[in-house]
Amino acid sequence: MLVSLLVPLAAGGLFVLFTIKTVPANVTAASTLIFYGVAMMSAGKFTFGEIHWLGALEIATGLVCILLPQWTIIIWAAGFGVIHICYKAFESRVRLGIMSVLAVNPRMDFTSLRDTLAVTDGNLASHLRALEDAGYIRIEKSFINRKPNTSYSITDEGMASFSSHLKALEELIKNQ
Repeated sequence: MLVSLLVPLAAGGLFVLFTIKTVPANVTAASTLIFYGVAMMSAGKFTFGEIHWLGALEIATGLVCILLPQWTIIIWAAGFGVIHICYKAFESRVRLGIMSVLAVNPRMDFTSLRDTLAVTDGNLASHLRALEDAGYIRIEKSFINRKPNTSYSITDEGMASFSSHLKALEELIKNQ
């Protein structure tokens, strides 16, 4: 995985260093986005499927940067800033905790998840929503003794992505 990530990053870094004085600034900015995107796509096969799409989005952003030179700095900032904010699936402790709990429990209700992870209702709800939007968990609403009950379970896609993420983490630790 590290080689798949580092080769395109190193090639991109060298490309930028060798061409920075000879090409327009928008080409340099676009190159950083494109090479970074290639690295993400290359390493994406070892981790979450959405990392592959992050790479594709970075490449597309780099190409737009070339087409719209007057917007280079804004497009570059969006590529390395805004896009990453949108792609934070398992980056947080809470999301890792949710996925870990649901990976070993077929179903868990909101209150049990909140108590197990020791988080606030609002914090848990926002992380659950992000995981649901990514297709990693499913939500089931029901009533128990006339009281609403929301339970959560991991989807097949969520289990596959989470398992892949854990394997990538294990490989990273072994290679240290």
